Amino acid sequence: MSKTYKELIKDREALDKDIANALVTEKPAAIASVLETIKAFNLTAEECGFKLPAPKKKASKATDKPDGRSAPKQAKYRNPKNPNETWTGLGATSKRPIWVREHLEAGGKLEDLLIQK
Repeated sequence: MSKTYKELIKDREALDKDIANALVTEKPAAIASVLETIKAFNLTAEECGFKLPAPKKKASKATDKPDGRSAPKQAKYRNPKNPNETWTGLGATSKRPIWVREHLEAGGKLEDLLIQK
């Protein structure tokens, strides 16, 4: 005699639970087995059939970066007292480096700090 619809649905629900439990129980061993095989044969992701993202092109300092950010700007001003300190000239007036503000407060001009090209 065949089972009724309700009995079959009940059996399916029990099977779904058993399948989920088996997956949780067996998955770690499956992963370990795959990793062991990869190491044994020194396989790469491509050899295993995984698609890798296209490599990003390297940006030069003069161009924008591949991720959309702007490349670093060239320094426009140099501290005459410490040549290692430079400034691009970008940003609000209040964001000027201290050495620029001190130079201007002492009566100097911004043009005095320009880097000669």
